[in-house]
Parts: sequence; structure tokens; C-alpha cells
Amino acid sequence: MKMRILVTGGGGFLGRHIVGQLLKAGHAVVAYQRSAHPDLEALGVEVVRGGLLDNEPLGQAMRGVEAVIHTAAMAGVWGKAKPYWDANHLGTLAVLRAMEGHGVERLVHCSTPSVVFTGEAFEGADEALP
Repeated sequence: MKMRILVTGGGGFLGRHIVGQLLKAGHAVVAYQRSAHPDLEALGVEVVRGGLLDNEPLGQAMRGVEAVIHTAAMAGVWGKAKPYWDANHLGTLAVLRAMEGHGVERLVHCSTPSVVFTGEAFEGADEALP
């Protein structure tokens, strides 16, 4: 079944690889990110620019999609907590609200270890880490 799929962070490291695999499988892809990506557009990807907390462009990107792969995140372990909270928590909530508003029911969420980093090194960490 071919689908129209939105990839948040479609121009990023992980998102770009996912976009490539989706195109190879014959899916129509919408990439949503803050910067322009003419290389993705050249591949036939619809690129919509905006931040995760920008309701209008996020809603535009969501129109007509059947699934979302959410890879956009603020990664890293330095800096102030608020930008991480805004991107990773509030941004994910915004994606969920936009999905709900457009009737999109399928989501793959790719997170980042930054959401649980406390300043201490991870030892023996896995998906069960709170």
C-alpha cells in the first residue's frame, strides 16, 4: 500500500535516510523542517518549512498525509533546558495535535537520549530508561 507520509526533520541526519527509504518504496513524501532542502525537492519530496511550534505550516504539512514519522528533535547534551523542552516535548505535542486535527492516525516517533539526560553518563541504558 503506497501512502503519503510526513517526515518531520526530513532534512536531518535520520530523517533524510528515512525519506530515501520511503521514496525507494514508492511512497509520496512530505518533509517538514526549518530550512530549505532543494536536494529533497529535486527527488520529488514536498518540502514545507517551519518549526514544530508553528501551527500554520505544520498544519499545511499535515494535509492529506496518512502517516507521520516524527524525527525532528533537539539533540545534544549542552545548553539550557527550555529549548529542549520546547522542541522535544511541546513540539511532539504540537505534532500530535496537528495529526488529530487532520485525522492522521499513524505515527512513528523517533526520540533522542537528550530527553532523559541528567548530566550523568548512561550505563546499561535501554528503552526501559524512565
